[in-house]
Amino acid sequence: MELQLSEALLEGPLQIENLKTCNGHIVHYEHPLQRAGSAKAVYFNELYFHPFEGENDYIELYNAGDSAVDLRHFVLSSLHPDGSVKEQKRLFPQGQLLHAGQYLVLSADPNWIRGRFAETPFQNMVVCPIPALNSDFGILVLHDSLGRLLDSLSYSDKQHAAAIQNPKGIALEKAEESVLSADAIWTSASSSAAYGTPGMRNSQFRGKATSEENWWLDSRRMSPDQDGFEDLLLIRYKQTETEARVVLHITDFSGKLLATLAQGDLLGQEGTYSWDGHCLDGSIVKPGAYCLFIETYTATSNKKSRLSFSVLHR
Repeated sequence: MELQLSEALLEGPLQIENLKTCNGHIVHYEHPLQRAGSAKAVYFNELYFHPFEGENDYIELYNAGDSAVDLRHFVLSSLHPDGSVKEQKRLFPQGQLLHAGQYLVLSADPNWIRGRFAETPFQNMVVCPIPALNSDFGILVLHDSLGRLLDSLSYSDKQHAAAIQNPKGIALEKAEESVLSADAIWTSASSSAAYGTPGMRNSQFRGKATSEENWWLDSRRMSPDQDGFEDLLLIRYKQTETEARVVLHITDFSGKLLATLAQGDLLGQEGTYSWDGHCLDGSIVKPGAYCLFIETYTATSNKKSRLSFSVLHR
């Protein structure tokens, strides 16, 4: 649909009520009017790469900036494991605005999405050829029209939650939408959201928590049942020491080792670790009380601490 206006609109949003789609759906369309801005905060946010029959792959982008971005001539590429280009698509030669805080789903044929995900906003889907996505592993990179790297993502079916037995038909989501994909926690969309949230806030979204402590938990409980509520234990840190490393273990209160999350990892100034309840023996952790053992060390210091948490199953 194309609208031609006799004069420029200086204020928004532009709203169209009772718009009927080709398949008979009645939708309400809202188009914010914003100034064009920098593309540096456009990130991958959700990925659907193992679809059911009759569906297509999709890639969701998110604008974490404070102004709209024109996606004209952006380049979306898939890479081989050695970093060479496998397939490349130049996006939106006619232009496409991605507004601040907007999610945009790219798919060669997004018509099926509204049938499965009825709450997906009409304006957050767009027909757009994307590189073919492997169903097990792949690498995606996004560049702006000037060739500047905006975001990169190495995805795998192994990133799905431990409770997922068959990843077919389940999207991968970011737990934090406003960070680079390489620094983000990715996990399965929740069952309560029909295993996907195209064009909407992710079912596994967790806002960035803060604390006065060096290490803390977003919540001292988790329930790894894939219902979208506290499926992950998120472990956050902030520290100022250089060359600091960390060991992270999950144990029960008898001291039995259940999982190792870090073994001498080099720490930045801040970051996040996650645990989906998957134990070393391949099982899912049982309900009960558990302990996170933290050891940070440098060439001249060594610090140990513990945080307790509970596991609940619904």
